[in-house]
Amino acid sequence: GDDPMGCAMLPLEKFLKRHDYSDPLTFSIEPMEGCEDPTGTITCNLTFQPNLPDPHLNKPFSGGLLLGIINRADNLLAVDSSILSKASSDPYVKVTTDFISTDGKHKHVDVHKTAHKSGNLSPKYEE
Repeated sequence: GDDPMGCAMLPLEKFLKRHDYSDPLTFSIEPMEGCEDPTGTITCNLTFQPNLPDPHLNKPFSGGLLLGIINRADNLLAVDSSILSKASSDPYVKVTTDFISTDGKHKHVDVHKTAHKSGNLSPKYEE
């Protein structure tokens, strides 16, 4: 099965004024349920393109589009072990988003999942 290796929370505020994603950003892997002592970082290029505000709606935030590339992860936690081989992992990145829908309900949606990288604690994705 899939063993959790931690998570990286990327607050939208970091990207609201970022209109160019040529410079990668690196985030520390943080604890999550099932993985209390994660290690490593994840590097990605992200930008946020906000929707134009609707002058008829009095909302401070009108949504938008987050665009990006998952570049790589480094120094990840080894969660797979065997007597015959060195401890490793088969990591992948799952991108999820939380938001409030137009009907006011909280939504949690899986947006993308990278390929697994077998036996690699510093995988390169570029996807």
